[in-house]
Amino acid sequence: MFIYIDESGSFAYPKSPRPSYACAGALTIPERRHSALLTGFKKLKRTWGREGKEIKERELDEKKIAELIDLLLRHGVKFHACVVDILLHPPSLLTRRKEEQAERLFANITEKHQASLAKPAEIFLHTSPT
Repeated sequence: MFIYIDESGSFAYPKSPRPSYACAGALTIPERRHSALLTGFKKLKRTWGREGKEIKERELDEKKIAELIDLLLRHGVKFHACVVDILLHPPSLLTRRKEEQAERLFANITEKHQASLAKPAEIFLHTSPT
């Protein structure tokens, strides 16, 4: 299984009392379909005149989006998304969740790991308020 993740929006607490949406999305691609999907996507980009270039959503019209969705469906790709209005969650809760995620991320990193990973883990786990 291949998983591609991207996010959009601000994950920081908003300064104004207006909704502030943040979204994390993931495409999950069956491993046996990955190469064929990439080949199909390259061909599709070529028909759009975007060969070798990154595609941005703002460049896609309705026809191109339909072609892309068709390609993804033919290869068994699933899209998963989580959207949240940051304003609905108090800053203290956001801070606590970030700390919990960082603890999970660093929990199994030791001095045996690459120094660029081990040092931040050591600093975070020993200086983070509980």
